[in-house]
Amino acid sequence: MNCVENMEYDEELDEFIFANDQRLIFQYETTKMSENGYVSTKRRYSCFECTGCPFQSTCAKGKDRKTITISLENQRQRKEIRERLQTKKGANYIANENVMWKVYLDS
Repeated sequence: MNCVENMEYDEELDEFIFANDQRLIFQYETTKMSENGYVSTKRRYSCFECTGCPFQSTCAKGKDRKTITISLENQRQRKEIRERLQTKKGANYIANENVMWKVYLDS
């Protein structure tokens, strides 16, 4: 329920749809530059209709409302990687990685 990958994204409204058809609405965007010059942009989304929702205690984690902060660029990259790993080449890569980890852990 709390994983952004499990939420539907409405690109037109810039909102995430999650449990009980609630919406996380865009609030604001922040941009920071790290010491090594990497620029990251994060977006904050909040739900304003949590009162009375049966999922509030687990979803909003005891707070008044659910709020998430994400990087859309990071989400795009994660989606691309998931799609690559679902190809035959990706499946072979995962199989080879598992063999390498098994050898490493067994030594």
